[in-house]
Amino acid sequence: MSDGVPVLIEKAPAEEQIAAILGPDVFKWATSRLPVGVSIDDVRFRDIISVTEADLCDYVMVHGFDSRVVAEDAVLDDHICIVHEGSGWRAFYTERGTISEEAQFASREQVRAEVASRLTRQARVMLNHRYWHAHGLPFPCGDE
Repeated sequence: MSDGVPVLIEKAPAEEQIAAILGPDVFKWATSRLPVGVSIDDVRFRDIISVTEADLCDYVMVHGFDSRVVAEDAVLDDHICIVHEGSGWRAFYTERGTISEEAQFASREQVRAEVASRLTRQARVMLNHRYWHAHGLPFPCGDE
């Protein structure tokens, strides 16, 4: 199916899509949803996901994050961490005690929106990378 024709896949309900993006393995979830005969090499993020970053952010503001991925008010290895510090908030990833991707925010809402945005971008890359490679496209290729 590498002729450039969009692959039509029945989209999961919005809450299931959001749970997948917020969860620990959006790639595994996406491959489990593919119809027989459709390869992950021939689908893009937009073929599988219809929720927007705003939808994800709205959900997070009400329900919070999946604790397997994001540690709120705590520092846990192999997690994105959100911590209150002084008069603001920090978001960062920590692995084996090393902090990376650190940013400061004025409010809890701002830091949650940024982390939701990070998770959306990560899901987009995870669900597009096989397509990009299979079709010889540069990384990243537009708004896939």
